[in-house]
Amino acid sequence: MLKWLPGSDYTATLKNVLRFTLWTGCRTGKVCNAAWKDIDLKKRIFHIRESKTEVERYVQLPRQAVEFLKTLRLTTGDYPFPSQKTRLCSG
Repeated sequence: MLKWLPGSDYTATLKNVLRFTLWTGCRTGKVCNAAWKDIDLKKRIFHIRESKTEVERYVQLPRQAVEFLKTLRLTTGDYPFPSQKTRLCSG
C-alpha cells in the first residue's frame, strides 16, 4: 500500500504524517496536531482531544504504527510530526 511513498518528493515529515494517517484512519489535521502527550505507546492508544465539532476519542494504534512511533520518538521534540519552520506539524 505504501510502496510509492519512500520514493516520492514529499518531505520526511509529510511522509510520516501520511503513514500514520493510513495506519489509523484519522484525519490528517488531527494527526498534525498530535503531541507526544496524546500518544501512549504501551497501551497503543492515540488520544484525540476535544475540538469545536468533535468530542474526544481514543484510537487504538496498530502494532506497525507503534513500532514506527518508537523510532520517531528518538528524533522529535514535543510533536511527532514537526514542521521545519514552527516545529509543529507541516501537514
